[in-house]
Amino acid sequence: MTLHKTVTRHAVRSAFTLMEILIVVAIIVALAGVGAFYVIPQLGKSNEKLAKEVLAKELKLTDPKIIDQGYANFKAETPPNAEIDPTGAENILKAVAPANASRNLNDYIDTTLFAELRGEGFIAAMEKKYGNK
Repeated sequence: MTLHKTVTRHAVRSAFTLMEILIVVAIIVALAGVGAFYVIPQLGKSNEKLAKEVLAKELKLTDPKIIDQGYANFKAETPPNAEIDPTGAENILKAVAPANASRNLNDYIDTTLFAELRGEGFIAAMEKKYGNK
């Protein structure tokens, strides 16, 4: 008579996989991009405290160092009259879109809003009001 034992193995994980880390980073980048849409108009204003409050709220940040650094980065790198740049959008699309996704920017971005706002004089009025040119 032979005695058979079944051996069960339990996988022991002590770290995250590369894929899990990449997914988390992609989610953070996406949230930062969405948050930037709400934060950029606030950065043109002189009220730094209000802009930081908006940044913290929209990106759900609590660490004052991260909020200060995020504000400084947006202020330094983002022009007050930020508009979608087709070349930049194409570069982002090449970097993040799946191989079988459309490469037509019009499938992702509606630039008619900026054109309408500029045509109605809204952009010029905001530039005049906040001193941005």
